Formats: sequence, C-alpha cells, structure tokens
Amino acid sequence: MKCELCKKEHSTEEDTMLLCDAKDDDGVTCDKLTGMGYHMKCLDPPLSAVPAGDWFCPKHECKFCGGAHSSSDCPSLTPEAATWV
Repeated sequence: MKCELCKKEHSTEEDTMLLCDAKDDDGVTCDKLTGMGYHMKCLDPPLSAVPAGDWFCPKHECKFCGGAHSSSDCPSLTPEAATWV
C-alpha cells in the first residue's frame, strides 16, 4: 500500500500507515477504494501516535467540525460560509 501524500510504499514500523475509516454508500472504506493510506509522518501536522477510534483522511475530515465529510458538505456551515470552502 502506498501513502497518498508521498506516494511511497509502507516499509517499516517507522512508516506507520493510517487507513481512513470513511465509508461510501455501500460501506466500502476509503482505503479499499483508493488503495492508499497515509503515513503518520506525512500528515500536516504529523502525528506521533495512532489516534484512538475512527480516523478520517484529509479528504474526508471536515476542517470546520472534524466530522467525516468534506468541508464543503459540512451541515454546520451557512450557505454564505460554504462559498469560502
């Protein structure tokens, strides 16, 4: 499996790969659809420990509320604020 950000293969324990828990309408997870994961060190900011519970990749984690949807689809955004995304 390759990292979505650096495009390098997962190779060692130092290259800990996170897999996105977001699912499509059929229940298929993001990593199964893309074949990619994310090295913890490649994220911005990098992570030093595996997060507890579900983790969502930058494509699926809302920058506004942290939910499992894109920022432009955030239900907490007003229509005016959505145009800034």
